[in-house]
Amino acid sequence: MSPKIFGYPIRISSHNHQAKIRSLFDPKIPWALVISSFINKCGEMAINLLPMLLIERGISIEGSSLILGFTKLALVVGLFASGFLTDLLGYRAIVLASYFVGFVGFIALPFSKTTVLIGVFAGLAQLGSALFTPSARAMIREHRLLAPKKSLAWLRASSNLGQVISSILGILLGSFGLIVPFLLDGATSLLAFAIGVFSLGRPSTLAEHAQKGSVEKGFVLYSLALACFSFVYELGFLSFSGFSKMALGNGAIQAFSTVLLINTFFCGVCAVPAASFFRKPRVSLSLGVIVASLGMLLVTVLPKTVLCFALCALIMSLGEIVFVVHAQAILLANSHGKSSKYYGMSMMIQASGKLAAGVAVFPLVLRSAHPTIPFVVGPILFFVFLSLLPRDFLYRGES
Repeated sequence: MSPKIFGYPIRISSHNHQAKIRSLFDPKIPWALVISSFINKCGEMAINLLPMLLIERGISIEGSSLILGFTKLALVVGLFASGFLTDLLGYRAIVLASYFVGFVGFIALPFSKTTVLIGVFAGLAQLGSALFTPSARAMIREHRLLAPKKSLAWLRASSNLGQVISSILGILLGSFGLIVPFLLDGATSLLAFAIGVFSLGRPSTLAEHAQKGSVEKGFVLYSLALACFSFVYELGFLSFSGFSKMALGNGAIQAFSTVLLINTFFCGVCAVPAASFFRKPRVSLSLGVIVASLGMLLVTVLPKTVLCFALCALIMSLGEIVFVVHAQAILLANSHGKSSKYYGMSMMIQASGKLAAGVAVFPLVLRSAHPTIPFVVGPILFFVFLSLLPRDFLYRGES
């Protein structure tokens, strides 16, 4: 008999119910990867608080630059190694390793007292993040059933929305000091690892022939262009962290968490719609780098208040939203048939911009009489590399 409500029979169609559930979860999206990444990012704001930790511990300018530079070097090495390890061990093993290594780094970092230990565990925390990126994106590239551009948008949305939660927790728990955000980041990395063990599968891939000609020529040039954007963007957020600590003291964690909240919320919510709205790669890349760089530049010249930080973060967010629509999709579109190590090499080149930012943040921005110069030079170099690209290189990212 059919079940009844108030005496009236109702019909339950398991087929329709299952169809509706399937419609919510597009099979062309790697949901297990998206969800585990979301959990991990719910606590991955502490690496941005590293300049605050260095200031709080009284580390010298030279020591701070050395630590930040070493941390970004770990990012470069991790991105390079991730591609080789992915080819050797597979996507699943490297993604899980990224979560676990991040857990170790974040848990130990707030208890480290010496310059050496801070550098080592900050490097491990950054290494965990680095190992994830090439492996996850190479899986999206090579999986024969996934939609690359849409999958990247969902992965970016999950990452940013996870950081929204992290920023909210930072605002609520910031009064307890720096130790809480670092412990929270370690806990979420461990939870992501546990979830990934049970949910991440091994994708079925389809081998493709490597593209020649303009692809080979443009691969390095385009990676260098992305490195320029990474330099400006990373330098801006590290400067946010340092400026807020110097200007606001103990209120810096809440202020910086508010800035991250604005940035990650807009980037997360708008990632998927922006991927459908912006069709021309050259337009989105050019507009994105200009707007994002403007936000960074304003950080250095406006008063160091929470309101000004929030305004600059909003401008930066708008630039990032537009820029990332095609940034990595173009790289994936031009790397069919290449093994993961080549994509890892590209990510390593991009991360060199972050390495330069880590070294430059104290001497060129926080302690310099001319802190705006890096945010002008970076975009100029970006457009130089972009102008040297083969014409058809960017067009492949439109699909």
